[in-house]
Amino acid sequence: MPQLKLVLPNVQEQAMIAAVKGIVATTCQERFSQEPVLKRNHIKWNEKYRMIARAKDKGFAEGAIVSCIGLFLSERHVTQNQPCGAIILYADEYYMRKLMNSAGLSGEDVLNQGAVADFCSEFCNMITGQFINRVVNEGYQEILMTSPSTQMDEIQDGVRFNSDYAEYIELDFFIWGKNVFSIDLTLSAIFKNE
Repeated sequence: MPQLKLVLPNVQEQAMIAAVKGIVATTCQERFSQEPVLKRNHIKWNEKYRMIARAKDKGFAEGAIVSCIGLFLSERHVTQNQPCGAIILYADEYYMRKLMNSAGLSGEDVLNQGAVADFCSEFCNMITGQFINRVVNEGYQEILMTSPSTQMDEIQDGVRFNSDYAEYIELDFFIWGKNVFSIDLTLSAIFKNE
């Protein structure tokens, strides 16, 4: 019988690191220059009770790209806008252009800011899909995901999250010796087959 369980922090961390490592290797033919840096933090929210998602809080300069995806347990939860979590990608625009080059994109695609934002959206989408697959392979239920929402510098209205779980995992990823992007992951309890 499935029971509501918190995905263990080490399972979340390992699933996210493996997802990112796989996408960076297969899509961009790159690899980490050092192990990701992990932090656990308490969620800070705005007056609308949404998670604050600002690139400057992660140490990125103005012009950074922020892409987020909501996580849901069912279609009913999507309709009622009750997420079980969220994945937020913060990316340095300059290094995203370098990743685009590594992925085989060039010319106008790499110079156009809209194309860079689209690349970040797709990058976040691929990482989230791989993360969900890895969590499901650990025996947890399937998680539904929204389409990415991508903005410059911050998600203006904040990001919906499940307030039953007020912590998140922050991972900084390094390529070429630089912190190229960071990911925030918040995930409340989901069903697991026992």
